[in-house]
Amino acid sequence: MQQIKKSSLNNSLIIVISSLLTSYFFIQVYPIEQRAVDAGLVLAKFVNYPDQTSPMTEYYLRSWTSIHQITKFFLNLNWSILNVSQLIIFITATFYFLGIALTINSASRSILIAILVAFMILAFQKNFGDTDYPSMIFSEHTYGMLSLAIVTFIFGLLFSGNLFLAGFFSALSISIHPIIGIWITGIIFISLIFNKYFFKFSLNYNKLIKGFSVGIILTVISLYSYYMLTADFTSSFDLESYNNYMKYWEGHRTSTEYHPEYFIKTLILLACSCLAIMGLKNNLTVNFRFGIICVLASIIFSTIIYFIYKIFFPYMPNLITLIMPTRFTILHSVIGWPLILSLLFVFVKKFGIMNKVTNNFAEILIFLIVLLYSASHYKGLIKLQNLLTKNPFIQTMSLEDKNFWNEIKNVRPDGYIITSYSSSSISMRKSLKPVMLDVSSFDFVPYFPNTAKSLAKIIEEIYGIEFTNPPLEFKNSGSLSDKIIKINFEKYSKKKWQQLFKDFNLIGVIVPIDWKMKLTPYARGSRFIFYVI
Repeated sequence: MQQIKKSSLNNSLIIVISSLLTSYFFIQVYPIEQRAVDAGLVLAKFVNYPDQTSPMTEYYLRSWTSIHQITKFFLNLNWSILNVSQLIIFITATFYFLGIALTINSASRSILIAILVAFMILAFQKNFGDTDYPSMIFSEHTYGMLSLAIVTFIFGLLFSGNLFLAGFFSALSISIHPIIGIWITGIIFISLIFNKYFFKFSLNYNKLIKGFSVGIILTVISLYSYYMLTADFTSSFDLESYNNYMKYWEGHRTSTEYHPEYFIKTLILLACSCLAIMGLKNNLTVNFRFGIICVLASIIFSTIIYFIYKIFFPYMPNLITLIMPTRFTILHSVIGWPLILSLLFVFVKKFGIMNKVTNNFAEILIFLIVLLYSASHYKGLIKLQNLLTKNPFIQTMSLEDKNFWNEIKNVRPDGYIITSYSSSSISMRKSLKPVMLDVSSFDFVPYFPNTAKSLAKIIEEIYGIEFTNPPLEFKNSGSLSDKIIKINFEKYSKKKWQQLFKDFNLIGVIVPIDWKMKLTPYARGSRFIFYVI
């Protein structure tokens, strides 16, 4: 027994070390500046929003997620934006790797196969695909990326029997992404109820509950801190503006498209899981079978909700629309292929034993699948190599650009800057000036309905686009394109700009360098130009 425990500890140590090395590799490949850092800059007061004219003020200051609190903490320690972003990518990659590796290892008892499959999934960003909400493995969109990673990790913990940690991280995930955290926690407890009355697997419920209790304490502390530090807002709800946003600008919640390819893959996973529960019960551990029950529960409930929402969307109350219920279908997107490979391994192993085939046949089969997939997608490996060699160069800012952003930093601080699509996300991070509206993504309105009124005003009066009649190219996209912004900005007279600067407390406009506007150029970089009155 002591030898078994020592072997299990060694295996866990190997997986953890492998995950850390792999995560370090991926922060070199994907040093992507994270959107969550923007809120951290505002919370840490590196960027000061002068008033509540901008809807971004309410979004940044009223969003509750421990990701913002963590980014604020590290920014206050004088970490750079890139370093904080790399930390988020590192944590994300670690969660993904551990979730996948624990799943594979729990079924195969092969560390080598587990590490190989985990690396392949991350290297090729292999998942089931997207539904109304994208399945993001590495992305600038922190919230969806990190929440999917932690759900993948929780599934891995359940498969491997780490019930204390599964309970802990399910509770903690509520502070990271409240809706996703509540969902995965609910799925686990529903699965426990099903197990108690139908499957009756022998599980240590106390470990799960103890882990959840510790995690929920940290989540409550995060929530309490948020309420203590968040100021009141004077914004008011305007029903007409909100309805217009949902009709003309919202993309994730109003899509009528179905995703048959995704659900075909889900159906395959569902069938494999059901067959495993019935036919491989003597070849799988109790914990692994309970993990399958949790995945099945997530698949079944999320799929039912998906189709009910699609069919009855026009009649759905705002509260249901707010939580974007179709997003729950992607939570098995990353764990799907590892689980199928795990069950294939167990089935082949069982078949080999029954037919006296070589003991290593299952390992060889999985290895060949990984090898053949990698060979047929070799361009993905070449892309990884290119990213690894080029990204450090890309991240090095030229002296010209450093001077450009420093000049903007030194402009009087009491006012907003206006940006285009291409300059939105970078401008606040480099200039430390408040952006009136991040036009590359303003899908926060359903979470903060009061911002719809100010958003409509900014889009119509500053960007010159009718809020109730956006161009078809970006209708229901939750963003504006450079093409339409350029046309409007270049035709504005100096008098109109003077009025906009006065009405909206503006200090300047940052747009691509080739735009010709009736304003005074103040600073030029290699990509952007800063105009003032």
